[in-house]
Amino acid sequence: MWTPVRSALLLGAGLFLTWEAYGAIRWVLDAGGIGPAAARFWTLLGSDWMILLFVTDHLVLAAIVLVLLWLDAVNRAWPLPRRMLLTMAFIALGSPVVLAYLAWRPGSDGGIVDRRGAANG
Repeated sequence: MWTPVRSALLLGAGLFLTWEAYGAIRWVLDAGGIGPAAARFWTLLGSDWMILLFVTDHLVLAAIVLVLLWLDAVNRAWPLPRRMLLTMAFIALGSPVVLAYLAWRPGSDGGIVDRRGAANG
């Protein structure tokens, strides 16, 4: 069943993916290529403690979200290859994958569905 929540999650995923792609392209173009962009990024991380804290905090949050996604997929009895694909997509694309996962998973309209398909809450 299609709901406004699912529509909002997918719209958010699409918009955020567009924003990420735009930002990455601008970053690489402004730096003059992927190599110089990466070098500038590492130099900045090593020279600014606040940026280092910001990046490491987000890496910890991403790891927590990845573990929770994995556990939710296990609870839904997803086969290992499908869980691995979800993991790789999350690592590559980040937040848009989480938003799309939430939109397409059973129970994303507010209820919680366990692996037996019984609606709870």
